[in-house]
Amino acid sequence: MSKAKTQAILDELLERVRSDPFADILSDAERLTATLPSETRDFVIGVVQALAVADFSTEGQAEADLSLVITSADHAIRGSSPKHVFDIREADLDKLREDAREALSRIRNRVANLYDERGNPNDIRRELFSIGRELTDLLPQKLRQLLESPKLTRLHLDIAPQIDFPIELVLVDTDESEVLLSGRAEISRWYTESPGFYHEKNYKIQHAALAVGRLSNAAKFQSEEQAIGAVVQGETTRITSRGELFEKVFTKKEHQLLHYKGHIAKQVQQKVRGSITQAPPTLSFAKGDGLKLTDIGVVKKERCFFENSPVIFLNGCDSALTASLIGGETTFPEKFLSVQCAAVVATIWEVSEVPASEFTRAFYQELQQGTRISLALKLAREDVLKKAAAYSATDNLEFLKYFLTAHGYVYYGPADLTISFD
Repeated sequence: MSKAKTQAILDELLERVRSDPFADILSDAERLTATLPSETRDFVIGVVQALAVADFSTEGQAEADLSLVITSADHAIRGSSPKHVFDIREADLDKLREDAREALSRIRNRVANLYDERGNPNDIRRELFSIGRELTDLLPQKLRQLLESPKLTRLHLDIAPQIDFPIELVLVDTDESEVLLSGRAEISRWYTESPGFYHEKNYKIQHAALAVGRLSNAAKFQSEEQAIGAVVQGETTRITSRGELFEKVFTKKEHQLLHYKGHIAKQVQQKVRGSITQAPPTLSFAKGDGLKLTDIGVVKKERCFFENSPVIFLNGCDSALTASLIGGETTFPEKFLSVQCAAVVATIWEVSEVPASEFTRAFYQELQQGTRISLALKLAREDVLKKAAAYSATDNLEFLKYFLTAHGYVYYGPADLTISFD
């Protein structure tokens, strides 16, 4: 059999797994090679077996100065330096402190209390830095030294939802002072248990879906529409209900971006027929219903949208918060990544409506200029922090809203992904 024919079969199988990460390509390979000589057949099957377990998302980590993996079972940390910035190769960096999960829960409560206390700007900054120091103390010494290096400008983190560590808030010492890691480095994330996907370095967005959630003032969504309308050249579809989302977006292959702005209902206990159960987190819609975390990717015909490997932006409070379901702990970002989304931008705590819209505007403006998503997020954060600084001498509450909102965003996706709006 010619090399060209063998390559054609491999190309077909690779395209199959690129378009559908759930495809049974091993069965396809066995079918396509059934009549081939055993040596050629074994070669193709061997390549396909490697493809079946490959994590294509790691291609996007190649541009990171430091790549970390935190395991869910024992909180062990492995590190590598894809660009050889650091002299480590799959190094064992020890473990998170044993009480890390409990400490993270306490830290989230302290951030929530900042909104209630409404202290002066200096106290708010000091408290967030104090939280950052406590996060740093959860890390092993080997990793702290790497994070403090001035050579670190781009970090990729693979994590499990059970220990979704907010590494962006780690406080690192510099020659002059201390700074949160998110102020020093671009940060991208992925979930260790999510399937990988093949991606191009530049993702093209032609059509967007804008989901209108429940807001204190519906008019505030207009700024989100204006920010996205200024960059998306094709059609944008306005979604105001769960039914519209399924009918106009999930069952079609027309959109490459889903942007949600609204209130996200957290997981709560509910009583059903005398039994206590956990209601899943929900993206609320303007018309009163919502998209449950458990709705994503369940029905086959509603996966059409995800075949485009779309980008998701969840602009609401706690959109990356971990929830406990029957199948285990998960998050909205992990659910979207598990059905082949290319990237997800979400929040790790409460964000205020107006500063959140300011972040949206700055973020999409950066993307339009060809900026990497990880860098666009960092620059949008800096833009909102400048606005916070402008309020620091005149309005403590507005400072608080802008300051905490700016630090609330995280990015899940390849470290090198850019977006073009054609």
